[in-house]
Amino acid sequence: MGSDRSELPLNRAFVAVLLTFVISLNPPKFFIYTATAVSLYVLLVVIKFEAQISMSTMEPKAAELLATLRNHNVSVETKIAHLTSVKSDIKQKNVPEGAVPSIFESLRLSIASQHFSVLAAGFSTLGHFLKRLFIQEQHDLVSAQARHLYPLLLERLGDHKERVRTQAAQAFTDLWPAANAEVEHYVLELALAGKNPRARETSMIWLCNMTKSHGLLFRAYVPRLVACLEDADSAVRDTAKTTVVELFQNAPPRAKSDLKKQLAANNVRKSITNAILSNLGLGSPDQELPTSRPASRAGNLHQRPASRAETLHRRPVSRAENLHQRPASAMSSRTQHHGEVSKEADTQPEPESVHTTRPLSSRADRSQPDVAECNATNDTSSAPSVYTGVSPENIEIVPLNVEITKEIDDIVNHILHEYDGRETEENWQRVRNA
Repeated sequence: MGSDRSELPLNRAFVAVLLTFVISLNPPKFFIYTATAVSLYVLLVVIKFEAQISMSTMEPKAAELLATLRNHNVSVETKIAHLTSVKSDIKQKNVPEGAVPSIFESLRLSIASQHFSVLAAGFSTLGHFLKRLFIQEQHDLVSAQARHLYPLLLERLGDHKERVRTQAAQAFTDLWPAANAEVEHYVLELALAGKNPRARETSMIWLCNMTKSHGLLFRAYVPRLVACLEDADSAVRDTAKTTVVELFQNAPPRAKSDLKKQLAANNVRKSITNAILSNLGLGSPDQELPTSRPASRAGNLHQRPASRAETLHRRPVSRAENLHQRPASAMSSRTQHHGEVSKEADTQPEPESVHTTRPLSSRADRSQPDVAECNATNDTSSAPSVYTGVSPENIEIVPLNVEITKEIDDIVNHILHEYDGRETEENWQRVRNA
């Protein structure tokens, strides 16, 4: 015992002398080396040991949370407290793979809860939980476990509370990097074409946001968007109109041309179509539809032969009225008194209405200047009747906006189709007889 006690002061003295010697050599380096050694020891030994302890305790903690949420006799405050505790651990520490299924199931139960506070806590925990799993590069694990959440999130997209719908849409956004195909199926196929109008509205907003922030390709979902423009719910129609304008605002010309065809194919009401096209800088669709202009010109062609024939029958009466300015009763009285007609024929030019009842020899006796005068009068009097009161000054020519060359080809082909086979005399004869 005495020898041990004598060696202890010696050892301490030796250490003190050694430290004094080292410090005397280079004091700054000594302190630097000492601080580095302590830091590495804390990082490599202490923190790793604590992380292992926390990960080992997270699995039973997740199981305890799941049991608490399944127990209907537990108060809402207790459930929220357990969710908050697990969320705090997720934000600070890694999540062991064994605790992932229990946490996913706990979040599903919390999101399905009828209590808004539990539901909100579940959505908040889900966001941090997915971020942690993506940091740990466990995308496959998220894709496999999230399949149990999709039906519930789809139902929440149509919730009567706007905040719940927004949180459900955000949950789909957080899940999209791990399973984009499944997320798009539930949101843009099931929700957008579903029966719930609020779900349709939220899915369109989600599509617009995902296109801007994540580069989602929306071309495949344009027919569903156009169909929503004629939805029975006014809010869905307004959201669809806003979404279409935002999506196609910077779209290429060909995409805008396809949109116009979709609007025409779905018979979207004119007010909505005009609003969309005007916001996209495409003008009014009435100016760009090739079907209206050839149809009106074809209608004029149908009317011209008949109007000319009617004009020929009306020419004698119009000339008689222009020359004599007599009422029809005066002409009828002339036919009853032949003596007065002969006297009037010697002194005044004879109207053509009388010529039709006289023999051909009397027509041959007429002088050539009278015939020229008759033709000139007939030409001037018949011109307004051919066009039925439409003058070229009253016609407004509107420019036609064309985005791509294929659209020009479609317009020309449509015009050729309208006039195909109408250049023969047989077709004109059928028009006259119609």
